[in-house]
Amino acid sequence: MRSSFQLRFTSTSTMSIRVAIGKARTSALTKRPSKFFEDRVKDRPAFTTFPAGVLIQGALPIMHQNECVGAIGVSGVQSHEDEQIVQAGLNALG
Repeated sequence: MRSSFQLRFTSTSTMSIRVAIGKARTSALTKRPSKFFEDRVKDRPAFTTFPAGVLIQGALPIMHQNECVGAIGVSGVQSHEDEQIVQAGLNALG
């Protein structure tokens, strides 16, 4: 089953929705924070062609009983702030 929830503040560009979904896809498929790949690209530029999604900080996987059940991605502010927002969302989930 595939589902997603999208929320956008009126002052944020519509492109941010696609970026946030791409970040979340990267995190969910790889079971890693998207920042892992942003850092990886700095050392190995060939990772820019990595097919998992958007390789920019701002997404974290949702883990339950050691299984990745999805991810949350945020875009619209600085990438490190995007990840802080994601972490707050995960903390709210418990």
